[in-house]
Amino acid sequence: MLIFLFMAALMVLVTLLVLLRPWQRQHDAATTSARDINTRVRQHQLQELERDLASGTLSPADHAQARTDLQRQLLEDASATAPRAGDASALTRSWHGLDRSRVI
Repeated sequence: MLIFLFMAALMVLVTLLVLLRPWQRQHDAATTSARDINTRVRQHQLQELERDLASGTLSPADHAQARTDLQRQLLEDASATAPRAGDASALTRSWHGLDRSRVI
């Protein structure tokens, strides 16, 4: 009887692990920021440029232009996703009820 209970508990545990695994993946994906994803994409594109230059399918002038474009896009992505100091302080003031500009 003890063996049966042990096996049943083991099967329940395995079933729970299998069912809860997709939720863990969703949690991991949700914690990845847009900035991190964009950075990884740009790094991958830069690696492709380096491979194309090394294999000779891309001229040095085209490589320099494409690299400059990638760097510009990365800066645009970083500035678009970066929080502004004024926005954060305004949000904090309104959250704490300290925004006196609304009180008349």
